[in-house]
Amino acid sequence: MTQVTTNVVQTPSGSKTVFQQRTMSLASLIENLSQNKGARIVTLITKTQPRLTKGHNLGEVFKVSRVNVVINFNYSNSVNRQMGREGMEQDFVAQPRKWGVRIAGTPFVSHNDKLYLEAKIEKSLDHRYEDEKGDVIDSAKVTPFLPASRKPFTQTQEKEIMLRDYDMNNIIGITMDNETYLITH
Repeated sequence: MTQVTTNVVQTPSGSKTVFQQRTMSLASLIENLSQNKGARIVTLITKTQPRLTKGHNLGEVFKVSRVNVVINFNYSNSVNRQMGREGMEQDFVAQPRKWGVRIAGTPFVSHNDKLYLEAKIEKSLDHRYEDEKGDVIDSAKVTPFLPASRKPFTQTQEKEIMLRDYDMNNIIGITMDNETYLITH
């Protein structure tokens, strides 16, 4: 179910700005994404708890990210197209998933009674770290406690094709079809 709320905000100069905020339930988002076939570019806003190494005294830390992704894509084809752009032989075959089961005809993966959105990262637009109250934490305080990232060992091309599985409960907003929605859980 999609709802539109009209909000009026007073700007620092005293003028008023009217904007519409669209919300969509998580169930409606899942239904919408299940029904759309073919590759689709969307922008996700996610709120996750990053794994931090031991020794930090930051309390609970959350990462809020905004990222452009492609859903309903073929991973092997994406890697092979990139290999072709780099002048390499296009012989990549994806390994079977290590966890979860793809739900045929959808962009979803099911694992331990949870639903995940399988997505190819196109571009990370921005991110910030927050504490449990929503206050921003300086990235310089968090970065030393983040584990090192690893490149997939099965891809041999220079530009990595990044695949991510997003827990649907961590998606707090989405832009699709030129509309932005806040997701209600």
